[in-house]
Amino acid sequence: MTKRRVSLTHRKQRSVLTDMLPFEVPPTFSNRGYYRFLVNNSVEIESGQLRWVCETDALDEIMLLLFGIKLKPNAGIAITMVNEWGKKKTRRSVPVNTCQMATIPFNFRVAHNLDGRTLSVVHPRNQVAVASFYSTHSALIIYHTSVSEFSIRHPVSVSRYAYFKDKLHEERLDTVSGIEESDREYEQLGSYFVYRKYRNIHRFFESHQYHSSEKKYDAMVQIDVSKCFDSIYTHSLPWAVLGKDQTKFSLDASKRTFGGRFDALMQDLNHKETNGIVIGPEFSRVFAEIILQAVDVELVRKLFEGANLTHKVDYEIFRYVDDFFVFYNEESTQLKIFETLQQVLKSKKLAINTAKIKHYQKPIITEITVAKERVSILLNDEIDPRCEEEPLVDPSSHPKKSGLLCKCEPSDCPV
Repeated sequence: MTKRRVSLTHRKQRSVLTDMLPFEVPPTFSNRGYYRFLVNNSVEIESGQLRWVCETDALDEIMLLLFGIKLKPNAGIAITMVNEWGKKKTRRSVPVNTCQMATIPFNFRVAHNLDGRTLSVVHPRNQVAVASFYSTHSALIIYHTSVSEFSIRHPVSVSRYAYFKDKLHEERLDTVSGIEESDREYEQLGSYFVYRKYRNIHRFFESHQYHSSEKKYDAMVQIDVSKCFDSIYTHSLPWAVLGKDQTKFSLDASKRTFGGRFDALMQDLNHKETNGIVIGPEFSRVFAEIILQAVDVELVRKLFEGANLTHKVDYEIFRYVDDFFVFYNEESTQLKIFETLQQVLKSKKLAINTAKIKHYQKPIITEITVAKERVSILLNDEIDPRCEEEPLVDPSSHPKKSGLLCKCEPSDCPV
């Protein structure tokens, strides 16, 4: 196979297409039309300005309506001529602070456990704001989601939309759409960020990391954060990034930082609510990941300073979004981890779901392991792997009847 490197650029509005809708929306519900509208008209939020490109005023009323813009008396839409890629374009813009309309996400229920779950599609105006935030702060997002050694699902880079067309590409090719993983290659763009390490929790249970910890430790406990996304206090992100005391001491100044802007954006997505964030978009998982990474770092520090417990020596913890998997040998270690984790989560206005705590002793056999075994047994019982029997040979047509040499085994010869 001829080696060929393919590298494609991405547009600022890409997150509208990849990260803004929950996976559970119907196949007919898509952001593709809205994404094309944004790209074709270069709609973006940049330097405090909502900007779009149009030669005439044909889009002005649409933009005013979509973004809730109320122009002040004697104030109009600023028009400038720009030169992009050798082409002259007419750019129209208004200050973002003139967008006064409150936005409410579209909420819908899906089946989940016993009580279901509410997912959200955020307002189109907010989707442009998120795309702008991604573009401006992607480096800081990657930094603040890479400080924990517990996390097994976090952004590590912006998708470059690049791959090598060679034999290695075929081996590493991942045809599943959605979350992009750092050790795979893709021919079609998935998520805005590349993630490490596991797209779903099932891959973790099949990983070398999991099996090594299973051999090293005698027990595991699975701990779940109670209604994590519904309980997140948006102000806890500036606390996680800057420190709670520093944020409260310099409240006005903190609102102009990365953490303060992220906090304000999440409130805008959810009708100015500070308790709880929208569930569904990948953007919300990134927000929660920054807060939970701060929980991870504080937990490691307190366990070492308060109980002289060292990670990967006395215990090992893996966290997939809001699920903690704690491996340990001594029961006293597990109790200390549980107690300390409760304290750290409480400082972020979160809590452990005590009803979902699961304990496993060696050999560690989870419900997923049991399910896989039952599927294997079912397939073996229902599907016969043996080859079809060869048809019987008619003795009257056997070669011996014609005086020819017989090639049958003596025990199988019908004559």
